[in-house]
Amino acid sequence: MKLDIHNPVHAELISRYLNREMDDKEIDEFEGLIEVEEDNIKLIKSLEKQWAMIGKRPASSPDALHAWKKVHSRLEHEGLIPDASQFRKKASNRNLLLAAAVLLILVGVSAVIYWSMFRDKRQANWLSLNTTSENYTQVLTLPDGSIVYVAGNSSLSYPEVFSSDERVVDFKGEAYFDIAPDPEKPFVIRTGDGIIEVLGTSFTVRSGQQGDFELLVDKGMVKVVLEDQPSKQALVGPGEAVSAIAGELKKSFPGNEGNNNWYLKRIHFKDEKLFTILNVLNRNFNTTFVVAAPEIGQRKLTVTFDKESVETLTEILCISLNLKSQISNDSIILSDQSAATRENLRTN
Repeated sequence: MKLDIHNPVHAELISRYLNREMDDKEIDEFEGLIEVEEDNIKLIKSLEKQWAMIGKRPASSPDALHAWKKVHSRLEHEGLIPDASQFRKKASNRNLLLAAAVLLILVGVSAVIYWSMFRDKRQANWLSLNTTSENYTQVLTLPDGSIVYVAGNSSLSYPEVFSSDERVVDFKGEAYFDIAPDPEKPFVIRTGDGIIEVLGTSFTVRSGQQGDFELLVDKGMVKVVLEDQPSKQALVGPGEAVSAIAGELKKSFPGNEGNNNWYLKRIHFKDEKLFTILNVLNRNFNTTFVVAAPEIGQRKLTVTFDKESVETLTEILCISLNLKSQISNDSIILSDQSAATRENLRTN
């Protein structure tokens, strides 16, 4: 027979066994029943471990019985227990109530353990970027391909891998977000003051420590919600801005001049792949860099660009990564310098 903790009779047996209320004969019979099914063995072992974590035997505690009665009464009143009249008859059996109390506590312990493990795993898989007061914008590519230009004295926390149904990050400070489109997975930024939800767009966010909050949209449409007052929302379009002032969202229309590409004046890449660096350069500086081979794009580089010309950008990349460049069809092709040297040696 397979044990089922939702079966009142089985629940009572399990409770009595775990609470050592069986005599020797009953223990032998119950353990024989356990060994009939592999699932029974796994169930009892799991319950015994959780029982040990409780640190006491709640089935013998009047408080546990009293707590279960109160919970049961409330659930029954709210119609959450099917066939309550039959359950009341069985509930008169003290052992059944005790068994229910035990299972209630075990479920609670399991939930706490699971949540603790989930929380620790979530925290362990999240990464953080904290910028200093240095006068540059640090460029970061998120797991979905979105690009964030983070100003000084700012912090960004994000998961190593986004979940299957959402893209959520935590941010404080100032940054320009260029979000990769994905209609199935909205991108959500939590600032502590407001919640920003987008599908694919670009905008500047300023979120300070004193509850001030401002967003300026460059492209696309953004939804802003006050975190502590979800009923207060605003849709913000290109050239529009919204600020949180005294618990209210105030829209303004500064136009695109308010953005002024501030995030591109001095940009810094820290241990970023060449593919990412070239993507940023091509999107913002009218360049057309390409790599001759995919493995070249995987090379990592830490570098700062400060309003350099295309020629200087090319020179910095080539010297830093031992590459050579050539122009073909208006594209700057970057190839492996060492490979080219080896080819020349073979031909000569």
